[in-house]
Amino acid sequence: MKKNYVSLFIAGLLSLNSFGQSTGITSYLVSPTIGGASVTSSNIIKRSAFVIDNTGNKWIGFNLGVSSSFQLLRYNGAQWDTFPAFNALSATNKVNALAVDANNNLWIGSNMGLTKYNGTSFTTYNTSTGLVSDTIISLACGNGNVYAGSNKGLSVYNGTSFTNYTTANGMNSNVVNCITVESVNAIWLGNQNGLEKFNGSSFTFSYVTANSTADVINCIYIDAQGNKWIGTNAHGAIKYDNSNFYTFQQIYPLSNLQETLGAGAYPVIVKTICKGPNGGALFCSVATSGPASSGSGRSYEVTNTQIYTYTSIAPSSSTTGNQYIMQHDVGSNKIFVVTPAGTIGNPILYSYNPIPTMQYPAYVTTETIGATGNTDFLDINNVSALITDNSNQHWDAGSSQTKYFVPKQKNTSPLFTSAMWIGGYVNNQIRTAAMTYRQNGVDFWPGPLDTTNATIDTATMSAYNHVWKVNRFDIANFIYNWNAGNVQNGTFAPVSTILNWPAQGTGNYSRKMAPYVDVNNNGIYDPIHDGDYPLIKGDQMIWSVFNDNANKHTETGSINNLGIEVHASAYAFTCPGIADSNVVLNNTTFYNYQIFNRSNNRVDSTHISLWEDTDLGNWQDDYVGCDVMNDFGYTYNGDSYDADDGILPGYHSNLPVFACNILRGPIADIGDSVDNNHNCQIDEPGERCMMNGFTYYNNTGDPRNGNPIGYTSYYNLMGNKWENGTYMTYGSQGLNAGGTACKYLYPGNTDPYGFGLSGNCSSPNNANS
Repeated sequence: MKKNYVSLFIAGLLSLNSFGQSTGITSYLVSPTIGGASVTSSNIIKRSAFVIDNTGNKWIGFNLGVSSSFQLLRYNGAQWDTFPAFNALSATNKVNALAVDANNNLWIGSNMGLTKYNGTSFTTYNTSTGLVSDTIISLACGNGNVYAGSNKGLSVYNGTSFTNYTTANGMNSNVVNCITVESVNAIWLGNQNGLEKFNGSSFTFSYVTANSTADVINCIYIDAQGNKWIGTNAHGAIKYDNSNFYTFQQIYPLSNLQETLGAGAYPVIVKTICKGPNGGALFCSVATSGPASSGSGRSYEVTNTQIYTYTSIAPSSSTTGNQYIMQHDVGSNKIFVVTPAGTIGNPILYSYNPIPTMQYPAYVTTETIGATGNTDFLDINNVSALITDNSNQHWDAGSSQTKYFVPKQKNTSPLFTSAMWIGGYVNNQIRTAAMTYRQNGVDFWPGPLDTTNATIDTATMSAYNHVWKVNRFDIANFIYNWNAGNVQNGTFAPVSTILNWPAQGTGNYSRKMAPYVDVNNNGIYDPIHDGDYPLIKGDQMIWSVFNDNANKHTETGSINNLGIEVHASAYAFTCPGIADSNVVLNNTTFYNYQIFNRSNNRVDSTHISLWEDTDLGNWQDDYVGCDVMNDFGYTYNGDSYDADDGILPGYHSNLPVFACNILRGPIADIGDSVDNNHNCQIDEPGERCMMNGFTYYNNTGDPRNGNPIGYTSYYNLMGNKWENGTYMTYGSQGLNAGGTACKYLYPGNTDPYGFGLSGNCSSPNNANS
């Protein structure tokens, strides 16, 4: 398959004001009849469970427990479907919990056992087949298992058999209200007394509010930093940072916010928490005093640095039994909500794409951006670059600010954001995956794909919604102390990243993840006993894994996904004593992408592109160009003084040049008769594709060189064409009607052989000399 590396630069910066989300609320009315059954006010009440599956279907469970009631509804984006009595169970079945596994099987917890729906048929398990109880009240999928909670203990199903746990096995309580899977060694359970952690074999219990005070836990959500947000019946939302518990009042003292919230407005009862539109923890509140107690209510989203409130997402009443059930839809970045009550003719399902009615700083926080979680800063040298876990780099979506600073001490930035793009043909159909500003959506999600079917479940996405940062000094320190025996005897504690390095996946996920040194070559990463440690590039490295197959592509609109998994390494060197001629190394960051096709499809005519929105201080006087022979694109200032850009300082008279250099591309197709690396040799062994094109587009609606819309336009840009499929031409900014088709825009005198005009070293095309 032909592989091509292209650099893409966007000329001009999108206005930050346009990053705000719309206030649209979409309601989804239930059909008058579903599956031949009439819908009435009495048979759609008692909505008890809600889940979004891996293809975007919305599933709602009901637990009224009478023959006239619906038990399970599905909304596929166009129509509603029902599954009467699960095709096998009693008409009085009560659905209490729903979950989806990595293979997109729906799991249903009811008063008649655990049921699996594989898209075609239902299979039910009960006490006669190994369950600890026939009444399942909570469910979660992850680690290749199904975790079913009941009022008689926990059942773990591995696909073949059940293993049951009760207080006789060390559980604090047999009642399991909620379950959330963080990793194979961290399954979190909530009961009427507090929080319980299950490591796969034993249990650890913690009282949430006091050593002698029980607090009913209704829900558990794990944020990007690994904090556990717990919804309780008496103390509202509580944060657990893996060491201590904090009430909302303790983290964000009400005295700071009285004017905004009003006294007593903090929620007391929280029954649902999910990911919010700004990436934080979003919870719906029922307040017993203050403005929210009147029944209007509100929801809060908490990130590392901000608190947002939403009056559009709020409980319908202040009673303890009535509260929305919320789920974040990864594909659309919208919040889907099932209302607790309602009558015929009124929607029971809504989606929200909201903006907050109030926003204010988090006055007291227990961590800062970059400390842990799904972003961190590559900052070992003169650059401070925000690295994320989904291909879209350097831009902090939470604050809508660039965070690539050079020099980092002055907060001056040459780069707004960047991303890796990829596209190709599968069965004569274009498929693309790309990221820009996340205004339209996303095409990449955190986590590896199942190596057998290229799928991923939400628990695995959550576990890998993380970046891992480590310094060479920490590794050297670890090696020294391990050789001295200090690691083994416990007198030296390695940094947490070495201990938690994601070297290997579990189940059907890749056994080779983040690179490491396997000291005894046993194929198992074990730093404590074997002395294994991360294998990094540079003096500091940040590693992450992401994929394009977790949901629909809402950025490019690609109809089908590629099924790729990307292992990404961002790294940098620090060389304080380096000679002036090489000092650029201290102002450079490096990026390595390993791309795995986890699908069973052959991808042909593949293009891999590096997209960058470069803003050299003040973006309004920037120009771009490329060096064909040396494989880099660059941005430079168009005049002699770079002014400030709002709150961001410009470079003033110290005018730099920003460049993106392709150092090592993919292996070229054998025998393609192309000089892919511009070394005047054709088809030499090990030849690699380097920068095979350079283009740009503007922040306009021009169908040729404006903002791309649709997967075809993205693919055309990656293939050195304009978005409408016409060829870029030499001269007049690539728009010269009737001109010679070209691959590189603004090459200057860097293409003496005319590689961009189909020339080569033996037969130069000197049209641009």
